Amino acid sequence: MAIYHRYFTDNNKYRERKTPYLDSLAYTVQEFLYTEGKAIQTINYGDAGGGYPRIKTIDCKMDGRIELYDFMTMTLHCINAVASDYAKAELKEYIRELKQHDRFDSRDTVRTTNNDGIYIKNASPELIMSILWAAWIYLKVFLDFRPNKTLEIRIQLLYDTIKENYPCSEKDLKKHPLISHVPVAMKLMLQHINAKMKKSKHSDSSEENGDAKLQARITELEAENLQLKEANKTLEKQLEEFKCLEFAEEIQWHDKVRLELLLRLLEKDGVDLQEVVKARVAEVMQAITKLPISTCKNYCTNRDLNTETHKEEILKLNSKLQAIGISFIL
Repeated sequence: MAIYHRYFTDNNKYRERKTPYLDSLAYTVQEFLYTEGKAIQTINYGDAGGGYPRIKTIDCKMDGRIELYDFMTMTLHCINAVASDYAKAELKEYIRELKQHDRFDSRDTVRTTNNDGIYIKNASPELIMSILWAAWIYLKVFLDFRPNKTLEIRIQLLYDTIKENYPCSEKDLKKHPLISHVPVAMKLMLQHINAKMKKSKHSDSSEENGDAKLQARITELEAENLQLKEANKTLEKQLEEFKCLEFAEEIQWHDKVRLELLLRLLEKDGVDLQEVVKARVAEVMQAITKLPISTCKNYCTNRDLNTETHKEEILKLNSKLQAIGISFIL
């Protein structure tokens, strides 16, 4: 009795294997071997003699016999055997192990071990046919993506093994529900693969678009930051010059007058408050005036300097501005 490694213990790990498209194969197997009506068929093979029809019901439905993930484990072992350099020998040994039994084993006895092992004893012809069919479908679809002579030989080996384990004429074999459904099963698997690939491409495209937009925004913010740094240097230079002036008297300028002067200087240097982030401008103003950031933000939004209330201060400040050649007045 051979114990095989149990690759899957649920239906969520097919894509984690290096063997590609296993999730699409599992989906196809589910639709044909675990769905009502597609794996069971009553076939009339013609006259059995004496005027009696030769009728046989074939039941390859796996639901209730073996879990899908265990079926996929055994199918993957079959695929690996066919991919071996000693495919003929390994495939024969694999089927021989499935058929092995003693008088106490019932049909399709599936057992698992505590250390991720699985074995099947007294496998029915239907179970063997289903595993071989699934592996055959997989390789035939794979051939569409990567055509090569070696793969064609492996596919023919699987088909020959199916005929050995289902002894009948070629004509009768083609009536088998699984064999007759091969084109439909292949089409379904290919559709599943294509849908996955399109979804993956769309996801990659969305991520690329998102990255491009993010990079563009970063570049934009870097440009704004550079602009504000340059404006800050200009303001600091101009304010340093103001500090050097000897005023005839000390004036405690109101906050709004100071903030308005700063904004005028920024605008004179080319800063457009409609275009830049006002919060960044407020940070520059706060760094220079030492006023609370909330005060600076509020004034950027609501420039409500009352020229009548601050008339005396504005007149005095305007005269100072004119004295040093500043072209604007408050």
